Amino acid sequence: MDTKRKVLINLLILAILIFSFYIATKFISKTTGMVVFGSDSDTIRCIGENAVLYGIEGCSYCQIQKKEFGSSFEDINYVDCEKDIELCEGLKEIPAWKIGDEVYYGMKSIEELKVLTGC
Repeated sequence: MDTKRKVLINLLILAILIFSFYIATKFISKTTGMVVFGSDSDTIRCIGENAVLYGIEGCSYCQIQKKEFGSSFEDINYVDCEKDIELCEGLKEIPAWKIGDEVYYGMKSIEELKVLTGC
């Protein structure tokens, strides 16, 4: 086998691997709701612009919800109910998401939030 053919085969294998990795990250994001390598950063920004997450640091479910966004959590509009008690008045439980005039209780996947916010 000549050198050009080897290089071509190696490039083809590399392209297949890159494509497979891309598909796998999209699949993981879609099925788990977790962001993989910031693959849905525009969606996260949109959710952050259209929703507010209420929680507290001592709430394990709130921490799990925050981790779903990974490093993109900085784009989420978050209210810590221990620090901003007045903003959390009337909430029955946490975590809670306020989207428009509606409040949704419990953890939500990114897919659920996309639907609820229209992102």
